Amino acid sequence: MRLWKSAVRIKISVLLTGCALVTSLAPITARAVTVDTRPTLAQLATQLEQSSTVTQLPSEAKSMMANVTSKYSGFYVGLAKSRSTHCDAITGQATIPANPGLTCLFGQPTAKRTIVLFGDSQSNMWTPAFHELGILLNIRVVAFSKPGCPPWGYVVTQTSGAAYPDCTLWRTAVRTYINTSHPTYVVLTGAAGFMSATHQPSPQEIATGVQTAAELLKPSKAKVILLSNIPWLRSPTNGVDTNSCMSMNSTSISSCFASRTSDALVNDIGTGLWQASRNQPLPIVDVSNLFCSRTTCVSVVGKQLVYSDRWHALASYMTYISRALVPLISPKLT
Repeated sequence: MRLWKSAVRIKISVLLTGCALVTSLAPITARAVTVDTRPTLAQLATQLEQSSTVTQLPSEAKSMMANVTSKYSGFYVGLAKSRSTHCDAITGQATIPANPGLTCLFGQPTAKRTIVLFGDSQSNMWTPAFHELGILLNIRVVAFSKPGCPPWGYVVTQTSGAAYPDCTLWRTAVRTYINTSHPTYVVLTGAAGFMSATHQPSPQEIATGVQTAAELLKPSKAKVILLSNIPWLRSPTNGVDTNSCMSMNSTSISSCFASRTSDALVNDIGTGLWQASRNQPLPIVDVSNLFCSRTTCVSVVGKQLVYSDRWHALASYMTYISRALVPLISPKLT
């Protein structure tokens, strides 16, 4: 059993009894019943609405925040396993495992349908949610990620502007695997990346790159699906990440949240993805309702801390929202 499953499921012993006139009494036995504590999409919507007006940082979230660089380090609970098998490629790594269908496998291993999750660190961030999604929907999930290396069809550099040749080679290796293994679906996710130290792609360049990425995967005959970007929260006053903002404003944390109309959601990558979805057309899963109320994107949901940094959600939160993800993505899996 994977490590994160214990975080979202609890066991309750239920005594089953009956009332009947019988000549002999059968022994009363205890039976373990699994209760799923992850919210449905409707339940999560209610929690997001309630959280959008919270002012006090919950003690549980505060504790998680204090340990975000240790116990809750990284985005993905199984990160050590993912990295040891090179499914989450480090800088300098240009190859993928020899048999990624086994070593990078999540979800339901024996299912007939397969999703390949392909992208930069956003893909790594989504892996816990897609692992649980695969179990819920009976789908195999093969996950690939490489930091700073989005799957789009243009050449990217490192953030410093230095050449990033291993990104290009790694993406080619992943595409070759996809085009020869013929999964049912390919889910693409990622940030914009850099074209140079001083140039990030425009929405039009992103849209063209997304369309090119989809074209390069046509030999796979898989259905290509996009994930919209998650909200990227920062303090509206000094630009620090939302966790730092809440630490400094622990009795007024709502000041660290963001409007749906702010650049947390309305930005170049978001605009480019939606433009590509309309142009191709490509199905896109709008994930904003997993992070935002009708008006506000939050960084605490109930007792759950949402972010590990400005750009990534914690593995614990991605696992928490996995049940709510089902009705958002299921219509695309046809």
